Amino acid sequence: MGEGKIQCLGGPMFLKNKFGVGYSLTIVKHDINDPSKPIRDVISKHIPQANCTSDVSSEITYQLPMDTSPKFEEMFGELDERKGELRISSYGVSVTTLEEVFLNVSKIVHKNDVTKFNAVEQQKTDKDIDGFDLKKEKIQGTCNIFMT
Repeated sequence: MGEGKIQCLGGPMFLKNKFGVGYSLTIVKHDINDPSKPIRDVISKHIPQANCTSDVSSEITYQLPMDTSPKFEEMFGELDERKGELRISSYGVSVTTLEEVFLNVSKIVHKNDVTKFNAVEQQKTDKDIDGFDLKKEKIQGTCNIFMT
């Protein structure tokens, strides 16, 4: 539901595939001061289209597209092998939740509403501008702004 109307209809897997973001990968570092760049390099080496959504404190979160799951085994293997070197405390992966799906649908509905609103406002502005004649509106002569 969005704006009082049904926006999407389907089973959980259909909705997750259609409106989901894929997988969420969360990596927890041992310490806040441990560098993120080596971990980020490993992730982007295996899944270049991975999107880092958060790198705060000792936690890094990624969105991984659904079609990248065949690359997980190799990526997780390297993360496991280099866990000590990369200073990784733990990591986990989860599928998009239905809550995330509904939030994405809500964003799409809101974006479309903003686009429609902007189009209507542009049409109003165009109508206002169409009747505007600079020569008629031009101030002729001089005027005294400050009087002493």
